Amino acid sequence: MKSLHFNVVLDMDVVISERSATTGGHSSLSYLPGACFLGACAVRLYTKLGTKAFDVFHSGAVRFGNAYPIDDEGYPTLPIPLSWHYPKGSASHEGTILLTDNVFNLVHLSSENESKWKKDNVQPKQMREGFFSDTGTIRMPTSSYRLKTAIDRTKGGRAKESQLFGYESLDAGSNWYFSIDFDDEVSPRVLDDISEALTKGHIRIGRSKSAEYGSVDITAAEKPPYRLRPGMEDGVFIYCLSDIALRDPLTGAPTLTPLPTHFGLKEDAQLSREETFIRTRSYTPFNSKRKAHDFERQVVCMGSVIAFRTSSELTQEPLEELQDALDSGIGMYKHDGLGKVLVNPSFLSTEHFEPAPKTALSQIIEVKAEQVAEVQSDQEMLLGWLDSRMILKEIERESLEMVEQWLKVLVPGVRRQKRIAPGKSQWGQLRDVAIRSTSIGDIETALFNEDKGLCTSGISKDAWKTEFYYDNGYISFALFLENVVLKTAKDKDHPGHEYRLLQRVIYLLGNQMPQKLSQEEA
Repeated sequence: MKSLHFNVVLDMDVVISERSATTGGHSSLSYLPGACFLGACAVRLYTKLGTKAFDVFHSGAVRFGNAYPIDDEGYPTLPIPLSWHYPKGSASHEGTILLTDNVFNLVHLSSENESKWKKDNVQPKQMREGFFSDTGTIRMPTSSYRLKTAIDRTKGGRAKESQLFGYESLDAGSNWYFSIDFDDEVSPRVLDDISEALTKGHIRIGRSKSAEYGSVDITAAEKPPYRLRPGMEDGVFIYCLSDIALRDPLTGAPTLTPLPTHFGLKEDAQLSREETFIRTRSYTPFNSKRKAHDFERQVVCMGSVIAFRTSSELTQEPLEELQDALDSGIGMYKHDGLGKVLVNPSFLSTEHFEPAPKTALSQIIEVKAEQVAEVQSDQEMLLGWLDSRMILKEIERESLEMVEQWLKVLVPGVRRQKRIAPGKSQWGQLRDVAIRSTSIGDIETALFNEDKGLCTSGISKDAWKTEFYYDNGYISFALFLENVVLKTAKDKDHPGHEYRLLQRVIYLLGNQMPQKLSQEEA
């Protein structure tokens, strides 16, 4: 088996819905599913691969793994095992540090601690969220929630009645990692094509990609994120590194009951329900290419621990052979990142998790010394978060005010020069420029580059050259964007946030002008 490893940086907030329904409450997954990267790769490669496309995207010979967070020091993280519990009323972590003395692995709970819990009337509480690293840190991916409203295009772009909805999204700026596994028969050329497709320029994943969500930057990683070998020999404990979708071997129907045969175990293996900790969920993926839902999937959730007891003697060698056999995944939908498991990982071998020394681990990304700040107090972190939110709110307020003033001159200007002025489609392209950009330079190039700029090339060039009356004189729509819009936004005093303000202004112009022009026609 061959593998490629990648780092992912979210350039924008990313919407990864827990369920594809458009009604009811909306919540986000805490990771990036492998299906997102499969889809982004298929957009760029499906036609190019021709008859090989089925082998790459459907056969399971190529398996796109889920992306999990990288901690603040550059180390990979894994989903919290569901066998980890802590006493209700206490804490499992402090800041980003896992309180290992408070966290018990109930697979190995000692009779002494169990008796003490019963005597003190302590209730164990399952850890169900977050990711941990071998260094003893815990990572809770941050998310945001935004309310939006659907637009009624039949009424001039006005808001639809009773169509308020919201998106929870993973926050921009976070770092993630994932791997793609290949069967040995997959040609090296295919590996190169997939790597190039994912790393050449920004890609977009998740929901609402046509709006201000979903842009990510992917780079190849030289080091594999982890290579965990079996570390315990008193049973077979399967840790679900991702969701797994199982089928009943007799009927072929989906099942949520793990069987020894699912994991290549001998018939004498028996499921140990007392030592098994699983959660399940069902969901129906939406295929954006076909604009339709796939079949419902019933899965055992990542982080689940499935225990088997066997009468056969267990040693390191057969356990490692079992891990090698399961490295290619189990169950269905392996191409989408499902089915990855670990056999007897070391972090499940003791009652309390024992962090490994950092000298024994490899960082996925190199964190420069000046980037490693001292741990802030809760108050300092809160003040920094509030300050950042205030800046973003100020940018949003200023951008709305500026665009509102410009609309007062742009809309009449287009109306007077209606036949030759930029129309709704040309103004709408400003929105695409803002979405695809990552810097002020990107926006300037997309608008004014002599060979491919929106305002300086192509069939719309003459429309943007059209002049209208502004500030006691005449100015072209292109010069208005360059000398008024861009200059005003760049001159605002927001150190470190100049691009954010300009991007928001361009996005709002591209969103509001077509709506205003539609209202003029209505």
